[in-house]
Amino acid sequence: MESIASRSELFPPEQFAVAPGKTGAIFELSVDGDLRYALYASAGAGGKAQPPHNHTTWAVIVGVTGEEMNKFYDRAGGGVKEKGRNVVRQGTGVAFMPEDLHSIHIEAPVVNFHMYGLALEQLFHREYFDANSGAWKIFPPHSDIREARESVRTS
Repeated sequence: MESIASRSELFPPEQFAVAPGKTGAIFELSVDGDLRYALYASAGAGGKAQPPHNHTTWAVIVGVTGEEMNKFYDRAGGGVKEKGRNVVRQGTGVAFMPEDLHSIHIEAPVVNFHMYGLALEQLFHREYFDANSGAWKIFPPHSDIREARESVRTS
């Protein structure tokens, strides 16, 4: 994934546009028939952040364009404690096991590959930590996943 992501000319950011007023968009690149081994292009607008969360399956995130700060956490008491950071940028990435926790922080537009051991629509029990309430909550499965444009899929 790192090698193909380093070829950003194959994945021009304009092909992965975030709709006005939205903070991000997910484009399906490939999903196996049994809804496993799912590959997406994830586009984020500047100012986007996601709270500490898990994926409930393995995950790999690799940068195509832009930079995404990933913060890593351990559960601590009823919340989380930061244990490290890594910036994902073109050709670099991070990997997670199902129970691993991370948050993302995006200052400027970004496009990343996201590969999961199960399609996003099948992730019914992803947890996130809501700092405002101090409670763990469930992320609903993604429902706004777009098909990648044909020109991108065949490039």
